Amino acid sequence: MTPASDTVTVLAVGAGSALGTTVAQALERADDDAEVVTVPTAAEVLARLDDGGVDCVVSAYELPEADGIALLEAVREDYPDLPFVIYTDAGSEAVASEAISAGVTDYLRREADTDDHALLAKRIGNAVGRTRAERARQRHLDAIETAQEGISILDEDGHFVYVNDAYADLYGYDPDDILGEHWGLLYRDEDVADITDEILPLVEARGRWHGRTTGVRADGTTFVEDHTLATTDTGELVCTVRDASDAPRHEEAIEALHSTARAFIGAETVDAVGEIAVEAVRDIVGLPIAGFYRYDADADALVPVTSTASADDFVGTPPPTFERGEGIAWDVYESGEPRVYDDVRTDPDRYNERTPVRSELVLPLGDHGVLLVGSEETDAFDETDVSLARTVTAHATATLTRLDRERELAAERAFVAQSLDALPDLFYVVNTDGKICRWNDRLLEVTGCDPDADGALFIDDVLADEDLDRAHDAMQRGLETGEVSTEARIRTADGDLVPYQFTGAHLTDTEGQVVGLVGVGRDISDLAEHERRLKELHSFATDLPSCGSVEAICERTVRAAETVLSFDNSALSIERDGVLEVAAVSAELPTDGSTAIPDDERLAGATYQTGESHLVDDLTAHPHADPVGDYRSAISVPVGDHGVFQTVADGPAAFDDRDLELAELLVSHAATALSRLDRERELRRQNERLDEFVSIVSHDLRNPLNVAEGHLELARRDGDLDRLDAVDRAHDRMDELIGDLLTLARQGEAAGSVETVPLPSVVEECWATVETDGARLRVETDQSVRADCARLRQLFENLFRNAVEHGSTGSSDAREAAVEITVGGLPDGFYVADDGPGVPEGERDRIFESGYSTREEGTGFGLKIVSEIADAHGWAVDVTESAAGGARFEITGVDVAEE
Repeated sequence: MTPASDTVTVLAVGAGSALGTTVAQALERADDDAEVVTVPTAAEVLARLDDGGVDCVVSAYELPEADGIALLEAVREDYPDLPFVIYTDAGSEAVASEAISAGVTDYLRREADTDDHALLAKRIGNAVGRTRAERARQRHLDAIETAQEGISILDEDGHFVYVNDAYADLYGYDPDDILGEHWGLLYRDEDVADITDEILPLVEARGRWHGRTTGVRADGTTFVEDHTLATTDTGELVCTVRDASDAPRHEEAIEALHSTARAFIGAETVDAVGEIAVEAVRDIVGLPIAGFYRYDADADALVPVTSTASADDFVGTPPPTFERGEGIAWDVYESGEPRVYDDVRTDPDRYNERTPVRSELVLPLGDHGVLLVGSEETDAFDETDVSLARTVTAHATATLTRLDRERELAAERAFVAQSLDALPDLFYVVNTDGKICRWNDRLLEVTGCDPDADGALFIDDVLADEDLDRAHDAMQRGLETGEVSTEARIRTADGDLVPYQFTGAHLTDTEGQVVGLVGVGRDISDLAEHERRLKELHSFATDLPSCGSVEAICERTVRAAETVLSFDNSALSIERDGVLEVAAVSAELPTDGSTAIPDDERLAGATYQTGESHLVDDLTAHPHADPVGDYRSAISVPVGDHGVFQTVADGPAAFDDRDLELAELLVSHAATALSRLDRERELRRQNERLDEFVSIVSHDLRNPLNVAEGHLELARRDGDLDRLDAVDRAHDRMDELIGDLLTLARQGEAAGSVETVPLPSVVEECWATVETDGARLRVETDQSVRADCARLRQLFENLFRNAVEHGSTGSSDAREAAVEITVGGLPDGFYVADDGPGVPEGERDRIFESGYSTREEGTGFGLKIVSEIADAHGWAVDVTESAAGGARFEITGVDVAEE
């Protein structure tokens, strides 16, 4: 028998100490009280097992002298029930199958890079637990098997599912001949009806019956039997039968033991159980020398509880304590098998070699201890003595088991009660009348209520008067449907009304009848506040469209952060020309005004660049934090691609995930409004361009069209074909206007694919496509820029064409009049200059307008196209006077690639 101790001894088998260390770590993590012994070879395992005390073997597959399967087979020869676990890095399905065939308890393959300590500990614990439980069950069955009384168990249909040898012997059968048969096999036909109609209904009603019946043996003879029937919780029927021809003393003792059983039922301590047991053995069985021992897990020993005075005279005071492995008492406790000695001096394992006791009866008390009964005479016990003593131990064992369950249940109830009291929620049990039958400390703490004189509370004492009708209706629905969920306000000890969400379910009695509701109440004031904020944020989003400027949107957003979210120190920065400029800020929050976006070492820049929100509990420890003032906590949220919203607080961890969620919702509304403004601006710009194009189509195209129509009409009337030259020139003019118009229309789009473009090469390519009329080009830069290459070519082509068309000096000598054009670099861009007449200072503000031209045959779109291309890249274009007195166009804000 395994001692009733939590200590587990595990034998780890494998070369080196790695496996033992692994097993020890696994059991240590599982908080198991375990001892791990490591042995390297199979031979040492068998020797160690012979010493006893091993609860489980854990073996590697690969061993120095053999493998784990061979060791398993060797162990199984002498220890068929010992838990054996193979735990290995190697192995296969075939190895696992062979291990199972050899009777392995568990097979666990270790996975690489996996922490499977918990799994190993669980497998060991399960194996040891199952084995101990099976041994305990077998001990109980063995006790029944060796009982003098005939014992059987019937299923609900009256068929035998178990019989012990004594029961089968009474009727002259082998146990296998009775198993599966109906109990009517053992009774006369006329008695079967009486038992069915009279006795079994009494058993069903009372749970127990005792009396006399007539049994029929296999040979047809009959005998009067002392018969006891009792039902189990699972509906089975337990039958105890004894031949009534036994001595009258036995019957009287049995009746006395029934009274003793009631005393056992009332026992509340182990000491009380011991006193009842030894007194019953002394007074009822008539054996004056008796001692009651319990197993003490802390001492790992059998310690005396109580004994009769005669026992004290024989063994002395105090009685001895039996350590692990000492004496017959320990052997009986460990094996669970009773022993009867006609002369105990013949047993070499007796505790005291000179003991005055001759006859001895040692009976196990399950996992709880042993009962020792002795006599100074040899052959002192007959079958009736042994049977009665075993009956006493059966009652004592059942009572000790009950006490254990009651202690466990009390501990569990105390744990549950303690856990309920630790809950932040209110726990309640309410009956069908609205009486609160059970509650946790939190309910009294929150409400400040005191139970009435009868120790009761009612829901009317706890809830706000205005919510009582709704609460009663919800309770009634819960009693009908089995579920309750409602909101009601608690009247707190401070007189406040706090909203709570109450949920619950049916509470039923042992017969399944609904007797009330059980559930919890949760404070939802934070949730209510959250919902209020969401509602106000919705109103904020509805009002935002009335804001007509970026500044107004930012100001409204910061005010909403203050009033709705209670963020007292907030700022909203907008990106302008690569810099985050503060557009709105709380009154008390100091700010340095702007943050360069490329500076991702600061929180605002990092937020804008990554597009990710930040919740910072401690700014002093954050890698990107550079707080203004003595602030510790911060929330930083990107406002789409427009900017960054930030709020700060004095203390650490001042914001939580819900605050971040609300801040992101607030900012999303602001980002939507800012995007709306951008779309509206773009729409206005498109409308302006459309109006501009309509004007060009209606005016500038109409003039050459009228000229073409007039000359064409005259040519038809007069037959003057020379007029068709004028028509051709008009068509060329319209084609030029239409081409520039289409080019200008495309410039409204943002720059497309941006790449690194070397200026010298693109300038040369563009020069080759322009009618230069003898003009000269000088390139004085080797810079490269980031640009849309196709549109950069259009920019240079239009600047070159403008310089060629407007740069003539008017001389008759074309070579002397040809303009010289220079392309040079700037720190943040480039320029195109010529030595022509230049642009008068008063005209410089108008030259980028559509249709502006100083030449009658010009379209006026070339420089407008240049301006649109620069805008699409985010560049600036300006015109000044060149060193030679001509025009100089400077394009700045360009991303100049490093050389």
